[in-house]
Parts: sequence; C-alpha cells; structure tokens
Amino acid sequence: MINLPTKLVVLFLGMLAGAGTAWAQLSPNSGLTPEQQMQQSLNGAEVRQRTWAYGVTLREGYDSNYTTTPYSHGSFTSTVSPDGQFAWSNPDTDLAIHYTYSAVYYQSRPGSQVDQSHDFSFNLNHEFSTRLHVNFYDEFVPGFEPDISIGTYQRSADYIQNTARLGATYLLSSRLEDSVSISHYFIRYDDSSNLAAIPGIPVSTILNRQIFDLSDTLRYRPDSTTAIGLAVGFQDTSYEGQDRSNNGPYFNVSYTRNFTPRLLLDARAGAAMQTFNVISGVQINPDVSTMLTYMLSSRASLNASFSTRMQPTEVNSYLESQTFLFSGGFVYQFTPKLMGSASVTYSPSIYQSSMIDPQTGTGVTGNQEEDMVGGSLMLGYQFTVHLRGEVGYSYTHFTSDFAGRGFDRHMTYVQARLGF
Repeated sequence: MINLPTKLVVLFLGMLAGAGTAWAQLSPNSGLTPEQQMQQSLNGAEVRQRTWAYGVTLREGYDSNYTTTPYSHGSFTSTVSPDGQFAWSNPDTDLAIHYTYSAVYYQSRPGSQVDQSHDFSFNLNHEFSTRLHVNFYDEFVPGFEPDISIGTYQRSADYIQNTARLGATYLLSSRLEDSVSISHYFIRYDDSSNLAAIPGIPVSTILNRQIFDLSDTLRYRPDSTTAIGLAVGFQDTSYEGQDRSNNGPYFNVSYTRNFTPRLLLDARAGAAMQTFNVISGVQINPDVSTMLTYMLSSRASLNASFSTRMQPTEVNSYLESQTFLFSGGFVYQFTPKLMGSASVTYSPSIYQSSMIDPQTGTGVTGNQEEDMVGGSLMLGYQFTVHLRGEVGYSYTHFTSDFAGRGFDRHMTYVQARLGF
C-alpha cells in the first residue's frame, strides 16, 4: 500500500539508502547502519548467511482512510505475506534471489476487497580483481488490484514495474575510486479511466513512463572517517501519453564524515538541468540533502534529515514540483529482545510550470501548494530466533490547494513474523 505521495516516498527512501551506504563505507567492520546493528542485536544472534531462507508475515490492522480523500472510508485489514530467498557465495561472487507475495484483504471495502502483489529481485556481485567490482540488480513487481496512488488518490488498477541497474567500481588507488552505473525503470498501469483535470486523457497514459539514468561518481577518502564524492550523470524520462517527457544532465557533490564513532554526517548538494518537450529553455533544479545520525548509546540512536528537490510530477497538469522533506527519528532497544522507534515527517511541496493540454485547451495555471505532516510509532519483540512480534501506529495529515486532495489518516497494526 502506498501511504504517501509517490514523490515523497522516492525522496525519503533515496536519503535513507544514501545514509546507509555512507555508514557502511565509513564503518567497514560492521557494514550496518546503527538501526541495523540494533536490529541484529535484537535478533539475539549474529545473522548467518544461509543458502535457503523463508518465512511468512501476518498482519491485522485498521486503516481509517484507505481512499486517502476528504471523505474517509475506513476498514479493518488482514495481510499475509510469505517470502523466500536463495543465497550463494564464494570468495569472488555473491548471488541472492528473493521473492515476496503480499495479499491484503479489506473487510469494508466495496467491490474488489483483495490487493495482491509479487516482488521478484535478483542481486549479483562479482569481484573480477582486487580493484574491479561489478554489481547487477533487477527487481520485477507485478500488482493485481493494488492501491495505486495518483498524488494522494488511491486507485484500484493492475500494474507492472521493473527496476534494473548495472554498476562497476574501480579502485584507482587506496584512497580514490570511480563508480559507473546505468539503470532503467519502467511502470505501466492498466487504468482506462480519465483524469478529471484533463478530460479525455486516460490515467494510464499520464502515469506510464520509463526512466534511463547514466552516472559516474568519483569518490575520494582522505582518511578512514571521511569520503568526498563528485557525481555527474544524464537522465531521460519519457511518458507514454501527454508530452511530459524530459531529459538533461545533473551533478552533485557529496560529503560524508564520521566525526566520532557515534556521529555521522551525510550531505549532498547539486542540480539537475532538465529540458521539457513542451516548454522552451532549460530548467535548473536544485537537489540538496543532509542526514545526521547520532548513537546516544549502544541501545539508542537519533537521526535528523533535510532534503529538497525539484522533480517531475504526475499531479494534474503540472510538469514539476519543488518538494522539501524534514524528518527525524529515534530508535531505542529497551532489552536484548524489545526495541521501539518513533519518527516525525514534514513535507511541503510547490507545483510549478503548469501545462495546458493542446487537444482540450484545459489545464491548471498558477503555483499550487501542498503540505504533509506525519508521525509513526513502532514496538517490536523477538520472542525466539524464529518468531518476532510488532505493533505500530501512524498518522498522516495532508492539506492541498487542489480540490478534494486533503485528508487525515490513522493506521494501526499488530504483526507476527515467522522466519527460518
């Protein structure tokens, strides 16, 4: 289920992934973020590499507004999600294949009451030499009657999406490395309904798209606590319908520093130069993010982050939006088996560069704003090596200048995870 606007999810997960990578780079002995280290401790034993691993997650919950509209429609939900993984490795190669199935039943939802999705992923790492490391990753996700989010609107529509990435890292010296990657992403929706803002235009043609990205990152480590990077790349985004396609180069400078064994800073600043097919000139869009993580003790950690990015959007007739994201989190391990976490998020967005549809002459003009405030609480307990329980709560408050997009949402759940 997509609980936040897609662009916010992408922005937030990108920041988390960057911070995790940064911590691993500067903490080669652990290779784990502080949260992952505490999670490993919570499991009661060091995680061992197994050839076969499998499990199932069962969840019961309540969603006060599964439609994410001003007209709340609540429902109790039941989720079952089995998964399995095959892993193999030798001194030069690591291979992992993972599959997850998810089925969510909505007790009070009219019409189709079950959302289903599959997630197949393949990850291959190989060291050709002590200097050259290559990685290939692919993830294929088909969904059947899932909750599809258009901005904040929930829809029922089948879809398929695939993400593929090939990367290579070469050690130029003990302190300098160069990484090159190429990636391709596509998503296709089966939704023939029309978009209200632009009559006669099917939703699927607004959202169906593919993205090519090529980048080169030069990273320098003056010492064991610091990494400085310079990345340049080119991205091309093409849409199936409506001429929202855009492309252009981008760059960013990154700085990662372990000030102490407890304090980590991960910062990035750059810009993307995008050219849209329907408007003249080049749009120069900033891309800035900062994440600060502090280990208060072996049991507790704090993190705070900020980011802003101008990026393409599929909301109404707008081509792009300036999105800001402020977030903070706290993780605490009460006992060797009991761990809790709390987080808060604030994200304002400004939609710009509206586009008038040439066929209908309709569209939206003038900047529009949206604001999202959210928070979550989680408590997890490891009963045995194989059984974990969890309870959680989240709240989202969304306001918008667009009619019919503001909403409030409460979600609660209790969950059990059995793994072998």
